[in-house]
Amino acid sequence: YLDDFDLSAMSCGMGKKAQARKSVLEKPLRLGDKTYERGVGTHSESVMLFKTNGKVTAFDATVGVDRETQEYPASWRTGKNWGSCSFRVYADGRKVFDSGVIKEKDAPKPLHADLEGAQWILLECSDGGFWAGYLCGHGDWADARFTFKDGAKLEPVKDEPLLEQWGVLTPPESQEPRINGAACPVNLTERCTACGDCVPACPASANALTGQAPK
Repeated sequence: YLDDFDLSAMSCGMGKKAQARKSVLEKPLRLGDKTYERGVGTHSESVMLFKTNGKVTAFDATVGVDRETQEYPASWRTGKNWGSCSFRVYADGRKVFDSGVIKEKDAPKPLHADLEGAQWILLECSDGGFWAGYLCGHGDWADARFTFKDGAKLEPVKDEPLLEQWGVLTPPESQEPRINGAACPVNLTERCTACGDCVPACPASANALTGQAPK
């Protein structure tokens, strides 16, 4: 299960810490009407990078916005300002799952990602593009688990120089993750419209992935 790993390797927005078997506010993991015993609660923008030996075959979960966000003040709910998240999974720089935007009252979505042969795996939770998602992006990776072959190795990456090489830059106290100018580890030509930097396979910022200027 994802919650068995050292979650200090998972970045987490708004100065929070990713939580094993709990929401980011350390409450039970709740998606819709269901409470989950296993999983990880985090806050956008959030990423976790793994190095493997090609013998991890799949990643499965149920993803969505934790129900605790509905306890925030009603005054925040104006127009399209709803808590929201988007979940993506990458295998060697190739996007193998994209949930699209999930708002706080939407039903959670099942996640299945084919990871056959991948050497690098990235999990990303972004804010979904809505203003309240920036403050209420309480993303849950519920029942999140990997499927292995015999002899599989899967290690979270905590080495900062390696993360910088991948283009991930998430300063601990910043509320606005951005991409740096590090070289892409894969041959990508997509560029961020906000800064012009090459968009790597695993940026911490969803703004970079979508080409939207940071708010």
